[in-house]
Amino acid sequence: MPHHPAPAPGPLGLSRPWLLLVAANVLALVANLRYPINPAEGTDSFWVFALPDVVRLVMGFAATALVAVALNLRLRGAVWDWNSRVETSAVISLAGLVALGNYLGLDPEWVSGHMFYGAAFIAALVASLLILLPGPARRFAISLLVLFHFAGIAVSVTSVDPLDTPGPYLAKQLYMRVYRPYLQFMYLTNAYHFYSPNPAPPSLYRFYVQFDDGSMTVVPLPSRSDSPIGMHYQRMLALPEHSYSTTGRLPNTEAEIRALLASGAIERHPSRGSWEEIYLRREIGSTLEFLDPETGKPYPIPMVTDVDVGTLYRELTDLHRRMVGSVARRILWTTKPPREGVKAKSVKVYRVTHQVLAPVELAQGMSPFDRTKLWPYFLGEYNPQGELVNELEPFLYWYLPVLRVPASYPHHGVFSRPGIVGVQTRVAAPSDNILLDCMELHAAGQLRKAAQEKK
Repeated sequence: MPHHPAPAPGPLGLSRPWLLLVAANVLALVANLRYPINPAEGTDSFWVFALPDVVRLVMGFAATALVAVALNLRLRGAVWDWNSRVETSAVISLAGLVALGNYLGLDPEWVSGHMFYGAAFIAALVASLLILLPGPARRFAISLLVLFHFAGIAVSVTSVDPLDTPGPYLAKQLYMRVYRPYLQFMYLTNAYHFYSPNPAPPSLYRFYVQFDDGSMTVVPLPSRSDSPIGMHYQRMLALPEHSYSTTGRLPNTEAEIRALLASGAIERHPSRGSWEEIYLRREIGSTLEFLDPETGKPYPIPMVTDVDVGTLYRELTDLHRRMVGSVARRILWTTKPPREGVKAKSVKVYRVTHQVLAPVELAQGMSPFDRTKLWPYFLGEYNPQGELVNELEPFLYWYLPVLRVPASYPHHGVFSRPGIVGVQTRVAAPSDNILLDCMELHAAGQLRKAAQEKK
């Protein structure tokens, strides 16, 4: 803060920040008000009236603008004597209350807004305390914050598991219990994780937009052809990484669900069912035949028999399910229809990991763009509101194999169990083979029975 006297009050007292801060806090408070209304006779719950979302959003933005002006007025004339520091600390504290009010008033779906206002509140709290500290204590506290920051970078680097070796236990605990929110907000995880210890294969999104006239279009993300500059492509490449995170374990079994219900840890049975039900739906899905969009031949989507089921099934966390829904909603809003009057109905979302060629594959002349190097997972079909169309979809969160199979498929003699066709990903393809792209089969969604009935 500069060492010169505060400016004299101007017209309407606008050289002082208090009026602006009071107005900002009033706006934030009114935007958060909920008005209880008596329920209809014979009901137990109260109806609650709140301001429309658009009105609350505008009020939040207006409060933020007033805070920015108030801070500018105060910091331009603040000095380091005790009385001035107390006043500056009070101004920043009131600004933090506005950030807290806006945080509470935002729609739960607006994750980025919550991150911004939450960080602003914490920053205001820390800054107001630092200003009140005497010089030596303030310098010591700032030094601790700097050490915390660089220690976080060290934790980000060392918490990644080296190839086939677990990472340091202490670094993992610090990352999970202390540093993760800070590192993710400051975007200090991507590059450090990428280069330590080995580069991971890139992940992409592929959206199959369904229109109400029955047509479909594919939207890859990121797309080099749609990126005006290289940096745009690089930034969009980070989206599939940061909007995707799994629960890290398989869903609860029926026995586990019963135990959780009995203990009161959960109140109801999960809507998607137990792990046994999810696995059964996947097996039933393998009895369906989908028409290949290129050849028109019917093929089932098989079970994979030589990969651990924990790798085949990766369920999203609740937060990242909402984030994927938000991205899907954006795609539906921005994708141009094939012709005027046609509207987007839904979009199927796939996260595709592009595996890096092994040295032996490169020596054999395999192309880096070979489709068998793709590992797609189906993340769900979403409507224009960003909601899952069917959470009981048999293939939801499952790996959909893309590989070469014998030309006799599905009569090639490999079964997951009787009646359920299977494939093996680690077996070399025979000379007489066909490409089975289950992502394309599933995205087209043309069932053999439905196609026959349509004819």
